[in-house]
Amino acid sequence: MVPRATLAQVMPKPPARSKRNYRSPMERYPKYVHALGMISIENSSLESCLGELLGIILGIHPHIGHTLYFTPRAAIARLDLIENVINDSIGDDEALSKRVRAVVKALQGRNGETSRYRSLALGRGRGSGSKNFVS
Repeated sequence: MVPRATLAQVMPKPPARSKRNYRSPMERYPKYVHALGMISIENSSLESCLGELLGIILGIHPHIGHTLYFTPRAAIARLDLIENVINDSIGDDEALSKRVRAVVKALQGRNGETSRYRSLALGRGRGSGSKNFVS
C-alpha cells in the first residue's frame, strides 16, 4: 500500500510576504480620490435609473426593467436596448419618444463626449443640468 501524502507535503510553501504594505500613489491626492469616487457613484446611479426607465418604457415593473437593462455587459448595448424598444412601447407619444431618444443619443456620445453628457443628465454639469434632456 502506498502511503498518502498530506496537503502540507504536496503544496509548495507560499512566497515570503513583503514587509512593506502596499500604498497607492493616489493617497497623496485625497481630493482626486474623492472626485473619482463621486464620479463612480453618480455613474452607477445613472445606470440604475436607466434600467428603471427601461421597465417604465416597457410597461413592466422597474425592477424587471433594471434586470433586463443589466443583462448586456456593454453600456452601449444597454443604451441600444432602450433605443430599440421606444417605437413599440412609447412611440405613440411623440414628445416623450423624442426626449428619451435625446437622452440615449447624448449618453452614447462620441469621441469622449459621453462623460460630459452624463454629467449634464445627472444635473452636475454647467447650465441647467437635467432640464436639458427631460422636463
